[in-house]
Amino acid sequence: MQESRLKLLTSSQNEHVKQLNRLIEQGRERRKLGLAVLEGIHLCQAAQAAGWALTQLFVNTHAESKPEVTAILRQLPSTTPVWGLDEQIFSKVTALRS
Repeated sequence: MQESRLKLLTSSQNEHVKQLNRLIEQGRERRKLGLAVLEGIHLCQAAQAAGWALTQLFVNTHAESKPEVTAILRQLPSTTPVWGLDEQIFSKVTALRS
């Protein structure tokens, strides 16, 4: 069994979680940083297929073992941060259901 790449974030007050919230809520912040937020497995798959570099990945810890998620993780460079969010925190930063 492969070791998990997820670095668990356990607080909504974590700076990475706060930044994600800002990026989701503020188009101005996304434009300033030249970033986009992709919500959902299918958008991440499409971005990878198009050759986009995913700079960070936030994953619901309950979805980590899904085949679609493991496929995305396998394609990421080992230096790409992968953050694990429990269901409670994840639900605060996304409108999607995992």
